[in-house]
Amino acid sequence: MFAPRISAPALLTLVLSAVTGCTGTTGHLAVASTRSLDLQSIPVGARQHVVGRSCIHLIVVVPTAMPNFGDAITDALQQAGGQVLTDVSIGYEIRYVPAERRVRQSQPS
Repeated sequence: MFAPRISAPALLTLVLSAVTGCTGTTGHLAVASTRSLDLQSIPVGARQHVVGRSCIHLIVVVPTAMPNFGDAITDALQQAGGQVLTDVSIGYEIRYVPAERRVRQSQPS
C-alpha cells in the first residue's frame, strides 16, 4: 500500500496554522459592572480570579457577530456571584476558528 508523503515545509505550515493565534490586551479598568452602583458602597473583600467571555465564530475571516464587552462582564459577574469587578483586564484572543473578548478580574465585590 502506498502512503502519500508530505514535504517538511508543508507539514510545518500545517502544524503552525493549527496553533496560530493572536492575543492582546485592550485595556485595564479599576472597576466594571453592568449594574447601577454607588461607588461608596463597593466593599473591599477577598480576591477571586474569574474570566468572563463573549465568544463569536468566524467563517473563513468573516465574523458571525461582534464580541460584546457587556456580555463578558456579565459572565464574569455570574461566575463570581458579585455586583462589581475590580482590577479588570480587557483583552482578546483570536484563533483560526473562534474569536472572543475576555474580561479578567481578580476581585469581585
